[in-house]
Amino acid sequence: MLCYYYSTSLQGHRYMYINALSLQKPREVVIAPANFESIVLLSLKPEPVIFITVDDSLPHYMLCSFVRMLLGRKTIGIFLQPLGVVKKHIAKELIKGILLSLFVKLKIILILSIYPRRFSLGFFKYYSDWIYDPAFWDLAERESLPYRATDQTNYPYEFEPVRLYVLFLGTISNRKRFDLFVECCEASHNFPDLRFLAVGERYTSDKDDCDVVSGEVLKRFSDCGGVLLEKYLTEEEVIYFQENAHIHWAFYAENFDQSSGIAGRAYQLDKLVIVRKYSLINEMLDDLGCSKVALTEAEALDFFKSKETFDHMSTRTFSTTMPIQLRDRSLRVLHSACGIL
Repeated sequence: MLCYYYSTSLQGHRYMYINALSLQKPREVVIAPANFESIVLLSLKPEPVIFITVDDSLPHYMLCSFVRMLLGRKTIGIFLQPLGVVKKHIAKELIKGILLSLFVKLKIILILSIYPRRFSLGFFKYYSDWIYDPAFWDLAERESLPYRATDQTNYPYEFEPVRLYVLFLGTISNRKRFDLFVECCEASHNFPDLRFLAVGERYTSDKDDCDVVSGEVLKRFSDCGGVLLEKYLTEEEVIYFQENAHIHWAFYAENFDQSSGIAGRAYQLDKLVIVRKYSLINEMLDDLGCSKVALTEAEALDFFKSKETFDHMSTRTFSTTMPIQLRDRSLRVLHSACGIL
């Protein structure tokens, strides 16, 4: 059965999610703003419609689902970042949470979380079922992908085989603790073969936003030998950097406590990943038996001052079948929700 995949854009992980969730099933992708016209467009589709992320506009998803329910049509939403609803910092989020839990309870809408129920942190009432984050299983068929680039000339950076690379991938922002990443680079001066590499677009804001990385921090990164590539990456380039780096950075701020596509890919590629101790992603990686180092801010600085960094690069146990199991479970839940099993 044909399914429609809706998103407001293909930025971030959306493109990867569409490819992963539509595996082995016919699909059409609809990219449109979250407005009245797209509600009409999607409501006219008799086939199941899957919102790649309801985070883009939860009210838009709820209204579209309600209209399609009246027409007897299936609509499924993927909830990527429900913590904002749970924490209820402002009145808008409180009202949104009340309506969302009511709609889920009355089965007006069908939402799938990317967090297993044991990690729901109180937001299980905001979703109907769950799947594993696609970033933890989208490379399950590794032999069919540009898993390791043999010709580096087609890529924006050439890795040196004598170096050990620590990779910061994605939006350059303080919510992903780029400021701490720079401090770790400065602390690693005793290890000249350790190269800190940051690749992604800088976070910008018209407001006085603490997530914006200052020019002073960027200069410090350059002064201590860090390499910054400010560019938008294609999916193939993302895999290239993730495959060739040795240590992946997924140490996020406390107010950005969520799943991590970076950590998910590190899990699939059997790479060491740095995460914040007591974070949600740390618990998820523990559950999957992923190779990772969970640190506090102070411990992160000490980690890159010592030989312990290199000791963690020894051969580790890795199950190539686990991502396939995560994929099969996730697609089974999705297909059941769509009524196409």
